[in-house]
Amino acid sequence: MSAEARPIPRAPCRMLDLMVPMRDGVRLHTVAYMPATDGPFPVILLRTPYSARNTLPAPNQHALERGVALVVQDCRGTAQSEGVFYPWHPEVADGKDCLDWLAAQEWCNGRVVMDGGSYPGSTQWYAAFAGHPALVGITPHVAPTDCANSPQYIGGAFCLRLSLQWGLNLHYGNGGYEKIDIDWEKLSWGLPLRDLDRQAGLREIPFWRDWIGHNRYDAYWEAIDVNRHYPAIRAPALVTGGWYDLYSRATLESFVGMQTRAGSEPARRFSRCIIGPWTHGAVVQNLGVGTNAELADLHATRLRFRENLLQDPGADPLPGEPRLRYFMLGSNAWRSADTWPVPGVENRALYLHSRGCANSRWGDGSLDREAPRAEPHDEYIYDPRHPVPSNGGCSICLPGGAFDQSEIEDRSDVLVFTGPELSADLDVVGNVRVRLFAASSAPDTDFTAKLIDLYPDGRAMNLCDGIVRARFRQSRTAPALLTPGEVVAYDIDCWDIANTFRAGHRIRLEVSSSNFPRFDRNPNTGHPLGEDSDLCPARQTICHDADHPSCLILPVLSPR
Repeated sequence: MSAEARPIPRAPCRMLDLMVPMRDGVRLHTVAYMPATDGPFPVILLRTPYSARNTLPAPNQHALERGVALVVQDCRGTAQSEGVFYPWHPEVADGKDCLDWLAAQEWCNGRVVMDGGSYPGSTQWYAAFAGHPALVGITPHVAPTDCANSPQYIGGAFCLRLSLQWGLNLHYGNGGYEKIDIDWEKLSWGLPLRDLDRQAGLREIPFWRDWIGHNRYDAYWEAIDVNRHYPAIRAPALVTGGWYDLYSRATLESFVGMQTRAGSEPARRFSRCIIGPWTHGAVVQNLGVGTNAELADLHATRLRFRENLLQDPGADPLPGEPRLRYFMLGSNAWRSADTWPVPGVENRALYLHSRGCANSRWGDGSLDREAPRAEPHDEYIYDPRHPVPSNGGCSICLPGGAFDQSEIEDRSDVLVFTGPELSADLDVVGNVRVRLFAASSAPDTDFTAKLIDLYPDGRAMNLCDGIVRARFRQSRTAPALLTPGEVVAYDIDCWDIANTFRAGHRIRLEVSSSNFPRFDRNPNTGHPLGEDSDLCPARQTICHDADHPSCLILPVLSPR
C-alpha cells in the first residue's frame, strides 16, 4: 500500500533529519530535502507509515532539481517516530500540526502541496480538513475516503484479508511495514475473527478489535469520513486511481465531492480526476489494455499539478485539460468528461431468468430486457465451510485485477445468468447495481454479485462486483436480521466501471453468497460480528418472477 519510492534523491541537496513535536508532545521523525540553493522554497509534503528514509516518490526528485523542497514524515508510531501506531484517526490532528510547523520554517515560502498513494493518500485528505492556508493542493492516489465502506467494510461485509494482513503487518514492532512470518491463508480461516490477533501470536491489537467492534457506521467512522468534510477543504485536488483498485469508488466520489462541495472556488474549479486500467499499484493484466495506460504518464501529470500550484495557487494547474479522464476497457481508449456520472448515460435493466436451474455456467440462467412473468426460483446452499474463493477484483493483499472466472462458475453454489451474443458494441460507464429478490433459511447471510464480460473464446473476465450483508440491507447504521424464508429486496452496489462490451461478447452476471478471503465468511447465525466460532449452512432462494423482478442494472452510454 505504498507509493513508488526511491531511497535518496539524485539531485544535489541539503538534508535535515528532524524530530517534529505534535500538540501532545509526541515527536514525529521528519526528513527534509532542500535544493542546494538559497531559500525559501515551496514544499512537497508526504506523510507515510512506510518509513520516511525509504519513501521518496521518484517523480518528485525532478521537482527538487527545480527548486522545490521535499519533506517526508513518518506517521505516529511508525519507523522512527514516537507514539503508538493507530490507523487513520490520528492523522487529522497530526496533519494539521505538521502544516503549522512547516509554515513556520524560515526555509518554507508558505506554499505546500501534498503527495502520496494509498495510506499516504489518506493523510492528505485528513490534513486538508483543517483548511490550512499553506496547503495549496493535494494529489491523493489510490486513497480511501470512507474507511467504513473500504477498506474495512464493503456492503457491511468485513474486508478480511486486507484488514488482517496489512493491519497486523503495520502493527508489528509498533509500526513500520515489516513482513512478519505468518501463514495468512491459514489465519484467514481462523475463528472467532475478534481473536485473530492473538491467534497470529501477537498481543491484542486495539485497532483490530475496534474495527471488529464498529461493524456498523457510527461516530467512530464519521470522524474520518472525507465525505462529511468537503466544505472544510480549500485546496484543489487531483484524485487518481484504477478500476481494479480497492479505492476506485473513493476516487470517483471524492472528485464529485470536491467539484460540488469543496470550501473554495479554486478547489471546486481546479480539482481533477484520472481513473485508469490499474490495480492498486500496476497496470491490470489479462485485458490487453495496450501501452497508452502506463503509470509513468499518470505520475508526470500529478507532478505537473503540484508544481503549477506551488508556482501560482490562483491559476488552473492543468489548463486546457478535462476535469475527468477515464479509461474505457474493452475499447482500450481514454475518454474525457466534465462530470461524473458522465452525460448521456441511461440505466438499463437486464432481468434474470431461468427454469429453476441457473446453478453454474452449465445451467439455464439467462439475461434479457424482458421482465419475468411466472418463473421458478433458483436455489443453492451457501456453506461457509466451503466458501466461493476470491479471484481478482478490487483486492489488496490478494491478487487483484481481471481473471477468468470459469472455474468459479463450475460451482453449484454460484448462479450464472448470461445474455445473448451482442450484435454491436455496448458501452457501459458508471455505477453497476443488482436488484435481487431473495430469501434465506438463516437470520443473517450475504449475497454477492459479479459482472462478467464473456469473450467469444469462453473466457469469463470479471469487471466489477459487490456484496451485501443481509442485516445491513436497509441501513449501515441500524442492522435488522432476516425472518428466515421471507423474500426481501437487496440492492447490491457493484461499484463503477467503464467497459465496451464488444460485438460477439456476452454480458454475464454471477450471484452467490461468499467471496473469501477477500471478505469474511458470514456464519449465518445472526450473532455479533467477530464472536462466532460456529458456521451454519444456509439455503438461499433467488426469485425472478412478476412480483420479484430481479435484475442487473447497467449504465449504458448512448453512442456518440
